[in-house]
Amino acid sequence: MQDNIYKLKGKIQHYAWGGYHYIPELLGVGNTDGRPFAEYWLGAHPSAPSDIIMDDGSTISLLQFIQNNPERVLTPGIQAKFGELSFLLKILDVREMLSIQVHPTRENARIGFDAEEQAGIPIHAPYRNYKDKNHKPEVMVALSETFWLL
Repeated sequence: MQDNIYKLKGKIQHYAWGGYHYIPELLGVGNTDGRPFAEYWLGAHPSAPSDIIMDDGSTISLLQFIQNNPERVLTPGIQAKFGELSFLLKILDVREMLSIQVHPTRENARIGFDAEEQAGIPIHAPYRNYKDKNHKPEVMVALSETFWLL
């Protein structure tokens, strides 16, 4: 089992609505540029996959590792149903109110993603709607009393 435990380094998302202190302090990194640290992602999402830090100090993206070794990471049921890691953990620091988000069903997400892929819309294009083929069920846990969710 020890051979299957890895240290992950997630990816920071610098959206304008993010805070300046919580995530940098959590990660023990500086924010000398004063950039907003909105989200810290831990997962294999193609837009910002985490890095696995190997025993020798080298890194490989979690996405690539799973693609190369699905049987070491995914159960047969997850492989059959999703074909990839089926969740993305995000730690958010919300400084400003966010707009309401509406997420598609899994079927609509697949259709929309495939259509944008066929149209040649780059994955990071600001006008792209579907960054992956998955629906987005969410669970929110507030870590402070000052967080409101409607």
